[in-house]
Amino acid sequence: NPVRWSRPLRPLFIINFPDGKQIRRAFRNIRRTIPDIMNVLVLFTLSVLMFALLALKLFYRRNMKYQYGDSYFSNYFDSVWDLYVLVTTSNNPDVMMPAYDK
Repeated sequence: NPVRWSRPLRPLFIINFPDGKQIRRAFRNIRRTIPDIMNVLVLFTLSVLMFALLALKLFYRRNMKYQYGDSYFSNYFDSVWDLYVLVTTSNNPDVMMPAYDK
């Protein structure tokens, strides 16, 4: 089987061809806005990390369990993930219900 190197490079070909003027402009605009957005992303990440540590200290020893049996805020990485899920509101009630029920 020969390795086809052109397939992974297709996005670069689209950008560099003359017909890709709009795509180049969009990438340039994204590249220009990244420094402004990074401040917000860093603040968001730091706040989630800080409040995950606070939640771990508050809820670790209360022996609360999710509906499916896993322990609630059992380690730091689970706390970060649970708060990320809570912020994105994808499964908002699933994260807060064990504490609400107590």
